[in-house]
Amino acid sequence: KIEKAYSKCQPVVSKRTLDTNMTESNMIATSNSSGSAAAFMLDELCYAVKGGRLVNEIREWLDDKYQLEFENMFVGDFEETEGAGQKGSKGAKDDGLDPQQIPTDPQDLTILNGTSAFGLPGEFRYNIQGAESHVYVKILTILSSLTENNREMLIQQMCPMFRLMAALSDERFGGGGLSEIDAMLECPLLMPSTESSGIEFEDLSATKQWVVTSSYFFATCWVRELVNNFIFAADPINPGASA
Repeated sequence: KIEKAYSKCQPVVSKRTLDTNMTESNMIATSNSSGSAAAFMLDELCYAVKGGRLVNEIREWLDDKYQLEFENMFVGDFEETEGAGQKGSKGAKDDGLDPQQIPTDPQDLTILNGTSAFGLPGEFRYNIQGAESHVYVKILTILSSLTENNREMLIQQMCPMFRLMAALSDERFGGGGLSEIDAMLECPLLMPSTESSGIEFEDLSATKQWVVTSSYFFATCWVRELVNNFIFAADPINPGASA
Protein backbone atom coordinates (compact mmCIF):
# COMPACT_ATOMS: atom_id res chain seq x y z
CA LYS A 1 0.00 0.00 0.00
CA ILE A 2 2.86 2.38 0.76
CA GLU A 3 4.44 1.75 -2.63
CA LYS A 4 1.11 2.26 -4.38
CA ALA A 5 0.49 5.51 -2.49
CA TYR A 6 3.99 6.73 -3.33
CA SER A 7 3.47 6.03 -7.03
CA LYS A 8 0.15 7.91 -6.94
CA CYS A 9 1.97 10.95 -5.53
CA GLN A 10 4.14 11.23 -8.62
CA PRO A 11 3.14 13.76 -11.29
CA VAL A 12 1.52 12.31 -14.39
CA VAL A 13 4.23 11.59 -16.93
CA SER A 14 3.63 13.47 -20.12
CA LYS A 15 3.88 11.56 -23.39
CA ARG A 16 6.38 14.21 -24.42
CA THR A 17 8.85 13.93 -21.59
CA LEU A 18 11.72 15.43 -23.54
CA ASP A 19 11.07 18.77 -25.17
CA THR A 20 14.16 19.77 -27.10
CA ASN A 21 12.39 23.00 -28.12
CA MET A 22 11.77 24.07 -24.52
CA THR A 23 11.74 27.86 -24.38
CA GLU A 24 12.94 29.90 -21.44
CA SER A 25 9.46 30.97 -20.39
CA ASN A 26 7.72 27.60 -20.46
CA MET A 27 10.67 25.77 -18.92
CA ILE A 28 10.47 28.02 -15.86
CA ALA A 29 6.68 27.89 -15.79
CA THR A 30 6.49 24.09 -15.87
CA SER A 31 9.15 23.89 -13.19
CA ASN A 32 6.73 25.58 -10.82
CA SER A 33 4.24 22.72 -11.15
CA SER A 34 3.54 20.83 -7.95
CA GLY A 35 5.81 17.88 -7.28
CA SER A 36 5.47 18.12 -3.51
CA ALA A 37 2.93 15.34 -2.86
CA ALA A 38 5.61 12.63 -2.85
CA ALA A 39 7.86 14.85 -0.72
CA PHE A 40 5.02 15.29 1.78
CA MET A 41 4.49 11.51 1.93
CA LEU A 42 8.21 10.96 2.58
CA ASP A 43 8.04 13.45 5.46
CA GLU A 44 5.05 11.62 6.94
CA LEU A 45 6.91 8.32 6.73
CA CYS A 46 9.84 9.99 8.50
CA TYR A 47 7.56 11.10 11.34
CA ALA A 48 6.19 7.55 11.60
CA VAL A 49 9.72 6.15 11.89
CA LYS A 50 10.71 8.67 14.56
CA GLY A 51 7.49 7.97 16.45
CA GLY A 52 8.21 4.23 16.56
CA ARG A 53 4.93 3.38 14.85
CA LEU A 54 6.32 0.98 12.23
CA VAL A 55 7.06 -2.71 12.64
CA ASN A 56 10.56 -3.93 11.75
CA GLU A 57 9.44 -5.57 8.52
CA ILE A 58 8.08 -2.27 7.20
CA ARG A 59 11.19 -0.39 8.36
CA GLU A 60 13.48 -2.83 6.54
CA TRP A 61 11.37 -2.58 3.38
CA LEU A 62 11.43 1.22 3.50
CA ASP A 63 15.19 1.24 4.09
CA ASP A 64 15.91 -1.03 1.12
CA LYS A 65 13.48 0.74 -1.19
CA TYR A 66 14.47 4.32 -0.55
CA GLN A 67 18.21 3.75 -0.29
CA LEU A 68 18.01 2.29 -3.81
CA GLU A 69 15.68 5.06 -5.01
CA PHE A 70 17.98 7.74 -3.62
CA GLU A 71 21.07 6.27 -5.24
CA ASN A 72 19.36 5.93 -8.61
CA MET A 73 17.84 9.42 -8.56
CA PHE A 74 20.41 11.67 -6.95
CA VAL A 75 23.81 9.99 -6.63
CA GLY A 76 26.56 9.59 -9.21
CA ASP A 77 29.75 7.55 -9.00
CA PHE A 78 33.33 8.49 -9.74
CA GLU A 79 35.48 6.20 -11.84
CA GLU A 80 37.53 3.74 -9.83
CA THR A 81 41.26 4.22 -9.44
CA GLU A 82 43.22 2.45 -12.16
CA GLY A 83 46.68 3.14 -10.83
CA ALA A 84 48.71 5.33 -8.53
CA GLY A 85 47.73 8.94 -8.92
CA GLN A 86 45.39 8.09 -11.79
CA LYS A 87 41.64 7.77 -11.89
CA GLY A 88 39.48 7.10 -14.90
CA SER A 89 40.20 7.18 -18.58
CA LYS A 90 37.92 9.81 -20.07
CA GLY A 91 40.44 12.47 -20.98
CA ALA A 92 40.71 14.15 -17.59
CA LYS A 93 44.07 15.65 -18.47
CA ASP A 94 42.92 17.02 -21.80
CA ASP A 95 39.66 18.37 -20.39
CA GLY A 96 41.27 20.05 -17.40
CA LEU A 97 39.23 17.96 -14.95
CA ASP A 98 40.38 16.66 -11.60
CA PRO A 99 41.53 13.06 -12.31
CA GLN A 100 40.13 12.05 -8.92
CA GLN A 101 36.64 13.28 -9.84
CA ILE A 102 35.74 11.78 -13.20
CA PRO A 103 32.06 10.76 -13.24
CA THR A 104 31.00 7.46 -14.75
CA ASP A 105 27.84 9.10 -16.12
CA PRO A 106 28.57 10.47 -19.64
CA GLN A 107 25.88 13.15 -19.21
CA ASP A 108 27.57 14.52 -16.10
CA LEU A 109 30.91 14.47 -17.88
CA THR A 110 29.51 16.72 -20.63
CA ILE A 111 28.26 19.12 -17.94
CA LEU A 112 31.77 19.31 -16.45
CA ASN A 113 33.30 19.77 -19.90
CA GLY A 114 30.82 22.50 -20.80
CA THR A 115 29.55 20.51 -23.79
CA SER A 116 26.10 19.55 -22.52
CA ALA A 117 22.98 20.27 -24.58
CA PHE A 118 21.83 22.78 -21.95
CA GLY A 119 25.08 24.69 -22.23
CA LEU A 120 25.67 25.58 -18.57
CA PRO A 121 29.11 24.40 -17.36
CA GLY A 122 29.35 22.74 -13.97
CA GLU A 123 31.90 21.77 -11.36
CA PHE A 124 32.10 19.75 -8.16
CA ARG A 125 31.86 21.90 -5.06
CA TYR A 126 31.45 21.76 -1.26
CA ASN A 127 33.13 18.44 -0.53
CA ILE A 128 35.15 18.15 2.66
CA GLN A 129 38.75 19.12 1.98
CA GLY A 130 41.01 16.09 1.83
CA ALA A 131 38.13 13.60 1.72
CA GLU A 132 38.31 10.85 -0.89
CA SER A 133 34.72 10.74 -2.04
CA HIS A 134 33.48 7.98 -4.32
CA VAL A 135 30.07 9.52 -5.00
CA TYR A 136 28.52 12.94 -5.63
CA VAL A 137 25.06 14.54 -5.61
CA LYS A 138 23.62 15.40 -9.03
CA ILE A 139 21.90 18.73 -8.36
CA LEU A 140 22.79 20.47 -11.62
CA THR A 141 22.06 17.34 -13.65
CA ILE A 142 18.46 17.31 -12.45
CA LEU A 143 17.76 21.04 -12.62
CA SER A 144 19.19 21.43 -16.13
CA SER A 145 17.30 18.42 -17.45
CA LEU A 146 14.91 18.90 -20.36
CA THR A 147 12.70 16.24 -18.80
CA GLU A 148 9.89 18.05 -16.98
CA ASN A 149 9.41 15.44 -14.26
CA ASN A 150 13.08 15.66 -13.28
CA ARG A 151 12.94 19.40 -12.76
CA GLU A 152 9.60 19.61 -10.98
CA MET A 153 9.43 16.33 -9.03
CA LEU A 154 12.78 14.65 -8.45
CA ILE A 155 14.62 17.59 -6.92
CA GLN A 156 11.79 18.24 -4.45
CA GLN A 157 12.13 14.70 -3.14
CA MET A 158 15.89 14.83 -2.54
CA CYS A 159 15.94 16.24 1.01
CA PRO A 160 12.78 14.49 2.29
CA MET A 161 14.05 11.16 0.99
CA PHE A 162 17.43 11.64 2.64
CA ARG A 163 15.67 12.68 5.86
CA LEU A 164 13.74 9.40 5.80
CA MET A 165 16.93 7.41 5.15
CA ALA A 166 18.65 9.16 8.06
CA ALA A 167 15.73 8.47 10.40
CA LEU A 168 15.75 4.78 9.45
CA SER A 169 19.51 4.60 10.12
CA ASP A 170 19.58 6.69 13.29
CA GLU A 171 20.23 4.67 16.45
CA ARG A 172 17.87 6.96 18.38
CA PHE A 173 15.00 5.56 16.31
CA GLY A 174 16.07 1.92 16.20
CA GLY A 175 18.46 2.06 13.25
CA GLY A 176 21.92 0.60 12.85
CA GLY A 177 23.75 3.93 12.91
CA LEU A 178 24.41 6.77 10.50
CA SER A 179 27.58 5.04 9.27
CA GLU A 180 25.20 3.41 6.77
CA ILE A 181 24.81 6.74 4.97
CA ASP A 182 27.84 8.76 6.05
CA ALA A 183 29.32 8.68 2.54
CA MET A 184 26.91 11.52 1.79
CA LEU A 185 28.44 13.66 4.53
CA GLU A 186 31.68 14.35 2.65
CA CYS A 187 30.69 14.01 -0.99
CA PRO A 188 30.72 16.96 -3.42
CA LEU A 189 27.73 18.47 -5.21
CA LEU A 190 27.57 18.86 -8.97
CA MET A 191 26.82 22.59 -9.22
CA PRO A 192 27.03 25.42 -11.75
CA SER A 193 30.58 26.65 -12.27
CA THR A 194 31.97 29.44 -10.13
CA GLU A 195 32.13 31.76 -13.13
CA SER A 196 28.49 31.27 -14.12
CA SER A 197 27.49 31.86 -10.51
CA GLY A 198 29.51 35.06 -10.26
CA ILE A 199 30.79 37.53 -12.81
CA GLU A 200 29.05 35.82 -15.74
CA PHE A 201 25.65 35.51 -14.06
CA GLU A 202 24.17 38.71 -15.50
CA ASP A 203 25.05 37.56 -19.02
CA LEU A 204 23.16 34.26 -18.67
CA SER A 205 19.73 33.71 -20.14
CA ALA A 206 16.72 33.76 -17.80
CA THR A 207 16.53 29.96 -17.92
CA LYS A 208 20.16 29.51 -16.91
CA GLN A 209 19.84 32.12 -14.16
CA TRP A 210 16.88 30.15 -12.81
CA VAL A 211 18.93 26.93 -12.86
CA VAL A 212 21.87 28.60 -11.09
CA THR A 213 19.75 30.12 -8.32
CA SER A 214 17.70 26.93 -7.90
CA SER A 215 20.92 24.92 -7.61
CA TYR A 216 22.08 27.08 -4.72
CA PHE A 217 18.67 26.88 -3.04
CA PHE A 218 18.63 23.08 -3.08
CA ALA A 219 22.33 22.91 -2.14
CA THR A 220 21.52 25.02 0.93
CA CYS A 221 18.64 22.68 1.80
CA TRP A 222 20.99 19.71 1.38
CA VAL A 223 23.64 21.12 3.72
CA ARG A 224 20.95 21.89 6.29
CA GLU A 225 19.79 18.26 6.13
CA LEU A 226 23.33 17.01 6.67
CA VAL A 227 23.77 19.24 9.73
CA ASN A 228 20.38 18.39 11.21
CA ASN A 229 20.82 14.64 10.78
CA PHE A 230 24.48 14.17 11.71
CA ILE A 231 24.84 16.66 14.54
CA PHE A 232 23.42 14.21 17.10
CA ALA A 233 25.90 11.56 15.97
CA ALA A 234 28.96 13.76 16.51
CA ASP A 235 31.52 12.56 19.03
CA PRO A 236 31.81 15.27 21.73
CA ILE A 237 35.48 14.40 22.21
CA ASN A 238 36.23 14.28 18.48
CA PRO A 239 33.69 16.50 16.68
CA GLY A 240 34.97 15.38 13.30
CA ALA A 241 33.85 11.80 13.93
CA SER A 242 30.34 10.54 13.32
CA ALA A 243 28.51 7.42 14.37
